[in-house]
Amino acid sequence: MRYRRPHGISEEYVAGERGVEQVFVLSEPLELDGDLEIVGRLDNRGETDGRPLVAVPLSSAEGIVFLAQDGRVALRYGRALVYDRAGRQVTAVLRLEGKLLSIVVLQAWLAEAVYPVTVDPPIEGGNFALGWGSGREPRPDVAYNSTDQ
Repeated sequence: MRYRRPHGISEEYVAGERGVEQVFVLSEPLELDGDLEIVGRLDNRGETDGRPLVAVPLSSAEGIVFLAQDGRVALRYGRALVYDRAGRQVTAVLRLEGKLLSIVVLQAWLAEAVYPVTVDPPIEGGNFALGWGSGREPRPDVAYNSTDQ
């Protein structure tokens, strides 16, 4: 599933055995006054009981895990690898502030990039839905259910 976003950016979701690859592709340099920030809003309700998952930021290299009330890992938002056409790569900085998850790519790295540039964080485990808007998404852009694939 691929979505065209403004400024030559595409967003794609590729289902795999362990979850979904969320892929952002920047086809050309952006005019930025600082670092590139890709921001998404999270609804962290549990997969079966509707109780909130507990977000535990590990590190940019390890990602963020979301724990169910019983302490098990319900979902993992993994390391966001950024790479360019020349094969250069870097790990983006992940930030979680409330319900906002940001993927930050440093402007200095982008200034030397050979386009296109790809930002590729994996999302693994559990049941989840991705969409734009607020509240429950009755028709999200992407949904994943590890039980009923």
